[in-house]
Amino acid sequence: MAFELNAKSFIKYRNKALYEYAIPLYISLGGKLFTLGSDAHVAEDYELGFEEMGSLLKKHGIYELAIYQKQELTNVEL
Repeated sequence: MAFELNAKSFIKYRNKALYEYAIPLYISLGGKLFTLGSDAHVAEDYELGFEEMGSLLKKHGIYELAIYQKQELTNVEL
């Protein structure tokens, strides 16, 4: 299980402040895995906000993303 930064929430609903609060809290509780979700229901929303969400993670010392394929975890560089 990983903490997902969701593009619709982050960009469209302008909840960046919520993530700025939640990321350090998650880390302080021992959380280590992060993932990005585009929540893309239309092609133009694919990877919406990934650059900005990635920058926020880097600001908190996170440089890897958790990727799940067929229920297998792989870490990739952010």
